[in-house]
Amino acid sequence: MQITSRYRTIAEQNRIILDASTRRFQAHKIYLRASAAMRWVHMRSQLLRGEKPNARHVQDLRRIDQHLREVRNQASEIRSPSQLHVVYYTG
Repeated sequence: MQITSRYRTIAEQNRIILDASTRRFQAHKIYLRASAAMRWVHMRSQLLRGEKPNARHVQDLRRIDQHLREVRNQASEIRSPSQLHVVYYTG
C-alpha cells in the first residue's frame, strides 16, 4: 500500500514539474516575441528620428518590418527548449 502511494506521489510530482516546464517554455516564447516587438519599435524610432515616414524611409522600414517577421516566426516555430538559443543568436 505504501509503495503504491509513493508511486502516485512521484507521478504527481512529475506531472507538476512537466506542467511548470511547459508553462515556463510558453512564457519564454511570449517574452521572445515581445522582445522582438520592442526592438522593432526602437529600430523604427532610430530610423525616423521624430520625422513622419516618407519615401526616403520606405526601404529601411521594409527591412525593419521583415526582420520583425523573421524573428517572430523563429519564436513561433520553436518546439523544444533546446531550440531557444536560435532566436537569441539570430534575432
